[in-house]
Amino acid sequence: MPPIDTAKHILQTYSGPPLRLMEVCGTHTHAIFRYGIRTLLPPSITLISGPGCPVCVTPTSYIDEAIYLAAHGVTLTTFGDLLRVPGTNGSLADARSRGARVQIVYTPLDAVTYAAGHPAEPVAFLSVGFETTTPASCLAVQQAAAQGLQNFTLLTANKTMDAAYLAMADACDAYLYPGHVCAPAPSPKKASAAPSPASPHQNSSPPSPPSPKTTRTPQSAPSSSTPTPASSPKKAPPPPSAF
Repeated sequence: MPPIDTAKHILQTYSGPPLRLMEVCGTHTHAIFRYGIRTLLPPSITLISGPGCPVCVTPTSYIDEAIYLAAHGVTLTTFGDLLRVPGTNGSLADARSRGARVQIVYTPLDAVTYAAGHPAEPVAFLSVGFETTTPASCLAVQQAAAQGLQNFTLLTANKTMDAAYLAMADACDAYLYPGHVCAPAPSPKKASAAPSPASPHQNSSPPSPPSPKTTRTPQSAPSSSTPTPASSPKKAPPPPSAF
């Protein structure tokens, strides 16, 4: 049986308890509707459309502020997927057609490179994303500070998923994540389990005891709708928050 038919058979013959699955990414929602995934599922499996990608949920006020900055001489650097997100009076693409400087970049570090090459222009990178993309923006600030750039800033709309998960804890049974957000990690207990057996070439001395369990306290990433100037080269910025 071809793999696609096997997957279809498993879904359609599912007889377990009812499941509520929530896709987090708006691209998943689009694919589910486009390919009719819901028609393949038994009544006991329900798909719920989740909060969407950070670009999908970017507030209108953020786009308005970016356009305001561009109208007052700031060069905006942004990923292409933010270009057509509508604001109150149009999108970034519309602002660019009216003469605003809007540069497409592929990484935040590209924005730093642009700022270094155009010292007379104030340059703002539009930092929009979840926990997975925020560290790259922090690295850009670090690099700008190391180069002594005074014309580089961030306009932030970064978000964390913790609050959304907690708010929807009773609404679904499992989440479908984008691939770049998924990272399997062992729990501290599993990570400190008995060591792997020694190879025949190693002596048979008794294994050392597992290291004690440590507890990490997560920190919330700052979020602001105002530009954040790059730090002075004499004072390194704080490291990205850990989630």
